[in-house]
Amino acid sequence: MVSSGLRMLIAAALLAGASYGAWYGLDQLLGRDLLAQVVSVGTAIAAGGAVYIAAVWVMGVPEIRQIRTLLPGRG
Repeated sequence: MVSSGLRMLIAAALLAGASYGAWYGLDQLLGRDLLAQVVSVGTAIAAGGAVYIAAVWVMGVPEIRQIRTLLPGRG
C-alpha cells in the first residue's frame, strides 16, 4: 500500500506540473477574460488528468485497473 501511495504521489506531482504548465502557457497566450480563462483552466484540468492516468498506468498502480470496471461497457 505504501508503494502504491508513493507512486500516486509522484503521479500527482506530474499532474500539478502539467496542469500549471498548460494553464500558464494558455493564460499568457489568451489573456485573462472569462472565455480565455474557461479555455485555459479547462485545458489544464484535462491535461493534468491525462498525465495522472498515464503516469499511474505506466508505474503499475494496481488500483488504476479497477477503474476500467467502473467504465460503461467495460465491466
